[in-house]
Parts: sequence; structure tokens; C-alpha cells
Amino acid sequence: MLVGITVSCSKQDRTSQTIEEIITSARDVVPRVLSVDAMLSDPYQLQTQSGYLLWIDGRKERVLTIYDIRQEKIVRQTINEGKGPLEVLPPIQLLTDRDEHTVGLLSRRTGQYTVYRLTDLIRDTLLYPVRSFHFAQGRDHCVKIGSDRYLSAFYFPDTVASAAVCDTAGKFMGWLNTFPEEIREIAAPTDRYASGQSSMAYLEKEKVLCVAYLAYLNRIQFFDMSEAEPKLIREYGVPGLAEKYINYSLQSYATDRFIYVLWMNNSDKERYVLKFDARGTTVDCIHVRKCNNFCVSSDDEKIYTVESDDNLEPVIVEYQL
Repeated sequence: MLVGITVSCSKQDRTSQTIEEIITSARDVVPRVLSVDAMLSDPYQLQTQSGYLLWIDGRKERVLTIYDIRQEKIVRQTINEGKGPLEVLPPIQLLTDRDEHTVGLLSRRTGQYTVYRLTDLIRDTLLYPVRSFHFAQGRDHCVKIGSDRYLSAFYFPDTVASAAVCDTAGKFMGWLNTFPEEIREIAAPTDRYASGQSSMAYLEKEKVLCVAYLAYLNRIQFFDMSEAEPKLIREYGVPGLAEKYINYSLQSYATDRFIYVLWMNNSDKERYVLKFDARGTTVDCIHVRKCNNFCVSSDDEKIYTVESDDNLEPVIVEYQL
């Protein structure tokens, strides 16, 4: 059980390189707007799975859209918004499991997490979830680590932990604390929660967890999760908390081989997708247009983003790597 974990740090693997220095070598890639055979209203939470793009549309009765990338058309809109059985209340986190070929929807309002087979969602037959449960602790966002555990983050008033460790039925197993010193020292739980919000991504084969802080703290961290206690192997950023709300990282994402972080330069509001290997070493940096969420194809060859066109209408954009 992971309870009261302290994080060890390997100094030789730390880096003094800032993210601002990394983006100086960013390269530009010509984007391509994908043809979508329906009106997009408010797409977010992009994911890829088996040749399909999936996203949540917060302004439609059916919240999950499945899009065939090769045919460039929507093949299904499914899962109703609501409080009934097999319905979901937004805001929603969308997760995919490439090994299981499943799609998970986490209601951040209720903590209900429901997993479906992708093939069942595409067929739009009578849906039966693979599993469905409530997280006993945490519901802000989650990430699966290994075959039997989830990390789930939320507002925890009685502990300085950054995430709860839960099993695949949502049962609480213990606490994980990957917070840096600046956040652990914040006494007020509400302030600690605000400053400690992050996006987590996990490299399953390498057992590496990436924590990218969303605001106040300009920091991206990489942890080796192969042992009983996580080990900080690399981090980027600068010390100290911003005095006001400032976005830094907007999202993290993992494929089978690499971790990606969508990062915003606050001096000009430009966005960059940073690509890291399993040791947290920078592999590539792509300059993308202004977007707030993205995903990457399983072969690491394409980035997909949600952006606005000249008429401020949402579009799905592809970047060839």
C-alpha cells in the first residue's frame, strides 16, 4: 500500500534547462484541417484509439464523438448526458487503454468512472460497460498505472498528498505525494489544491509518470514508478510559485514510447508540444497554433489538436511529425 510516500531525488538526473530554453529550438509543421461531416460545438478531451479520434462535446446531448481518421467522417455519437444508468455528467475526462481497446469516461462532478469496449461504442448496440465504479478518493482527473491501479487527484483537505491510489474498482489503497517543496509548504488546503493542479501521463512499459503543473508553478516532472517509492528522475522549470494565476502546461499525453506536454509561453501565448523520452530527455519541440488540448497517434507520427478557424469556429487540426 502506498501511504505517506516521500519522493527521492537523483541529482545527477536533474536538469537546470528551462522550458523557455527548449522552445527556442521549436520547429514549425504545416497544419492540415481535417474534414468533419458535422458541426462542432465545443470539442475537448481528444484521444486516439485504433485509427479513430474521440472527443467530448460539452454542448450536445450525446457527449462522445467517434471519428474515423482515414475516412474523415464521424461514425458515431453516443453516451447521453444525464444522471441515469449509463449516462454521464460533465465535465468529463476521456481516457483510452490501447492494450484493452477500451474507452473510459470519468465524471469529474460525481467521481463515476465507466469503461466501454471501443467496438461496442462504434456499433452503438445496447451498451454494457466493461466496468463501472466510483472513486473512493479523488475525481478531478485520473491516470491508470499498470494493470491494477489508478492515480486519482482531487481536493484533499486532510493530507498533503497529490493523488490517491485506487484499485480497478475504485477502492482506496493509499496516498501518493509527488508535490514539490513549494506546494507541500502551503498550509491552506484550498491554496495547495489550486497551486498543485496538474495533468498526469504514464508510460506503461517504462513505468514513468509525468506530472505537468497547470498554473502557478512552471514545472514538469518525471518519476520512476518501478519501485515501492517513486523516484524523481528529471524535472524542468524554474523555482517558486507565480503570484497570480498563470497557465503553463495545458495537458500531458503518453503513447507507448513517448510523453508529450502542451505548454504555453506566457510572454506571447504561443503553444508548443514538447516531446520527451522515458528518461524525461527532450526529443522534439513542435510549435502549434493556439489550442488547449491535443492527442498523438499511437505511432507517434501525428499530433491532433482542437483549434479555432478564422471565423472562431472549432476545427480538428493534424500536424505531421
